Amino acid sequence: MKKQSQSSGLLDDVREAMAAVRHGSKKWHEKVADEHQAELAALRAAWLAGELGTRKKTLARNISARLNERGISDVGEQGVIAWLNDA
Repeated sequence: MKKQSQSSGLLDDVREAMAAVRHGSKKWHEKVADEHQAELAALRAAWLAGELGTRKKTLARNISARLNERGISDVGEQGVIAWLNDA
């Protein structure tokens, strides 16, 4: 019986720990500082309004390059495309 109660305690501990874990890493746009969030929102709004053309891949490369120039690294073309698609 003692083993079962110890197992139950361990099981409860693991369940509690797993509930607190965020599955998957943060997406790049969730890591961007608050000061740049408004700029990202403006970019997305301009894209949705058709102000930035229709070439999503070219736009994604451009956004990625500009963000990298500003020190916001690890933002790739595919990540930007996924972000635009979520709009």
